[in-house]
Amino acid sequence: MRNLGSFYETGTGVRLDPEKAADLYRQASTLGNARATRNLAYMYYFGRGVPYDQKHAAELFQKAAESGGGQAQYDLSRLYYRGHGVERDLTKAGLLKKSGGCDSLLRYVVFDLRKLRDVGAEEPGSVGIVRRGLA
Repeated sequence: MRNLGSFYETGTGVRLDPEKAADLYRQASTLGNARATRNLAYMYYFGRGVPYDQKHAAELFQKAAESGGGQAQYDLSRLYYRGHGVERDLTKAGLLKKSGGCDSLLRYVVFDLRKLRDVGAEEPGSVGIVRRGLA
C-alpha cells in the first residue's frame, strides 16, 4: 500500500492524486508501516492531499520514530529544532539526532545559522557553539 501511495503522490504510472496517496499511506500506517507513517506525516506537514497540520505531522513523525525509523527521528529532530508542530526544544532535537544516528543535523543547524547571518540576524552565542563543535 505504501508503494502504491507513492505512485499516486508522484503521479508515477497513475493519475496524480494526493488525496488517494494520503489514504493509502494512512491504511499502511494503520498496519504498522513506519515508512508510510513518515510519508503521511510529510503530507500533513505540507498540506498535500490532507489539511495542513504541523501538529498532526509531528505526532505522525513521533509514531514513525518510535517504530525505529532513523530517518523519522531525524525529521522529528528538525521539527523540534525549528519549533514546527511542537514547542522548540534544542535538547530534544539533539537527543533525537543522536538516537537516530543522524549525523547531518549539525550541517542543518550550520545552514540555518548562516541564513540568519546572511539576513543580519544572529542568535546570541549559537554561532560560537557551532564553531567550537566543528573545530
